[in-house]
Amino acid sequence: MKKKTLIQEIDTVLKLACDTSPNGISRIDIRKVLKGKDTDVSYGLIDEITNHLETKEYLHSFKQDVITPSLIKDIQHWTITFNGRLFHLQGGYKGEIKRNTNANRINNLVFVLTAVIAVGTLISGIYYSLEIWRFFHQAPVIK
Repeated sequence: MKKKTLIQEIDTVLKLACDTSPNGISRIDIRKVLKGKDTDVSYGLIDEITNHLETKEYLHSFKQDVITPSLIKDIQHWTITFNGRLFHLQGGYKGEIKRNTNANRINNLVFVLTAVIAVGTLISGIYYSLEIWRFFHQAPVIK
């Protein structure tokens, strides 16, 4: 099985947050989704991903009390924000890379076309300058 890239893992977390109920997702939910057959995902990586998505304001975090017979425990949960849902619908980070690649191609094309027009303008300027010079410096006609 091919190992997922970090971008694929971040997009997976965004998709999971979009697909879950308003109760949000926990680290355990994220770990279950990211964990592969041969790979294990550390909670450190999950924290890095969720912190990144929180910084970008794609996820919102909150604490939820879980009551068990022996103790009461706060568990961190995340819900997706409107910006996060919109970003996910636009393709997430994979879509952003694709959009940037397309924008770079268009910029390169515009640069090449501008260079061609500039060279053509320079050549025509030299040609017409020579024509004007020849017009005013014609050899005298002898009769």
